Amino acid sequence: MKLLREELGFNGLIVSDATSMIGMTSFGRRKDIIPQCIASGVDMFLFTNDMQEDFQAMLQGVHDGALTEERLNEAVTRILALKASLGLHLTQADERDLGVVGSAEHLQLAAEIASKSVTLVKDTQAFYL
Repeated sequence: MKLLREELGFNGLIVSDATSMIGMTSFGRRKDIIPQCIASGVDMFLFTNDMQEDFQAMLQGVHDGALTEERLNEAVTRILALKASLGLHLTQADERDLGVVGSAEHLQLAAEIASKSVTLVKDTQAFYL
């Protein structure tokens, strides 16, 4: 993160890749990796397998000294700053907002975006064009 923060001057939110993917846990135990990841500069995880388990790993990381309260405060500040810049503190989501997810309009938009996007295809049936 030194390159990103210090040399390039980036002060925004750093979000991990999906933590449920094997790439993260191939380096060690999840309960050890979680606090190390935040300590090294990641501000927010993209996904979690078990919120309570990850929260306990963070607490244990602070208790063990692998993660400082100062670093946690820095990450939380960046998360709250992003939310504020998006105006998320000004409105309250309600269940009606979720009603459009999966609607015909959204499915059509998804199809249009997919048709214009790069697609990675894995040949799992040994069929070569």
